[in-house]
Amino acid sequence: MKVIQQIKADLNGEGSLETLNSAYDPNGTLITVIQDSDGNQLWYHQGPIDGWNRQPEDDFIAAVDFDGDNFDEVIVYNPTDNYTGVFKWAAGALHCPWASPSPIDGWNRSSDDILLPARLEAGNQEQILIYRDSDQWTGVLQWSNGLRVAWASQGPIDGFVRSPADQFVVIDIDQDGIDEAIVANSGDGWLGVLKWSAGSLHNIWASSNFNGPYGDWSLELGDVIYGRTIGNRNCVLIVRLDSDRAGIPMFALGWQNNGLVTLPPTLWPNDYPQASNSSHRGDHLLGQDVPVAPGSPGE
Repeated sequence: MKVIQQIKADLNGEGSLETLNSAYDPNGTLITVIQDSDGNQLWYHQGPIDGWNRQPEDDFIAAVDFDGDNFDEVIVYNPTDNYTGVFKWAAGALHCPWASPSPIDGWNRSSDDILLPARLEAGNQEQILIYRDSDQWTGVLQWSNGLRVAWASQGPIDGFVRSPADQFVVIDIDQDGIDEAIVANSGDGWLGVLKWSAGSLHNIWASSNFNGPYGDWSLELGDVIYGRTIGNRNCVLIVRLDSDRAGIPMFALGWQNNGLVTLPPTLWPNDYPQASNSSHRGDHLLGQDVPVAPGSPGE
C-alpha cells in the first residue's frame, strides 16, 4: 500500500504504539489500515468511518488521550471541507464519535499549527497545546462532549512575549504530575516556563541568560530545545546545531528552587534526541510503500 498519511498512537490502550495509515491499495483505492508495532495488520477498511467520509486530504494531526481511558484518540482534519473529527478505536474497529465544521470556539486550523499532547491538569485526561508562528496564537484544546477551546491568547502570555521563532516543549519539568510548556525563542534569547492554573496558561519563570553552578548558558539563534528524562529527572536540553544539522547538547537544565538551573555535566547525554518516525507517539510518515500482511485485502 502507498501511505499518504500516518500517525503513531496507542489506540488499544495496551501501552504499545499502533500505526494508523491512510493509504492507496495497488488498485488506487483509498483505504484505512491499522498496524501493530511489528507491522502486522490489525484492521483494514474501505469507505466512510461512521459519518466521516474518508478523503485523501484527511490529515491526522494529533494523538491524545482526551477522555483519560488510556486509549489514544486521533484528531483528523479535512482542509477541503474544513471539518475536524475524532477517531477512536472501540469494539475492534475505528469509529468517529464526533465531527464538526471549523472554526471550533474561534480556533480555525492553520497549516502552521503545532499540536502537542499535554496533561495540564491533575487526572488522566490530556489536552492539546496549540501554537502557531504566523500570528503568535496559542490555545488549549480539551474534550467536553466534543472538542472545545479551553483557553486562547494571541500575543504575550502573562508577560512572556510570543514571537515567530518560538519553540515549545511539553514536559513535567517540576515533576508534580502536571505538564508545563517550556518556550524557547532563540531569536531574542528568552526561555520561559508556562504552567496551567485557574483556566489559563501563566508564565512562572523566564530568563535570557543564567550563571549556573555547572556552566553559564544562553540561547543563540538556531538553538533547539528538547524535553528528556535523564535518570529520574525531567530535563530540558539545549542543542546547538552545525551546518549539517548535527549537534550536541550544550546544557541540560532541571527545575530547582522555582527555576531552571544547569545540571551536572555527568547528567548530560552524549547524543541529542533526533526525532524518530518509528517509535514516537504522534510521529508521521508520508509517501512510503508499506507492506501489509500476506493474504490481506491490501496485499
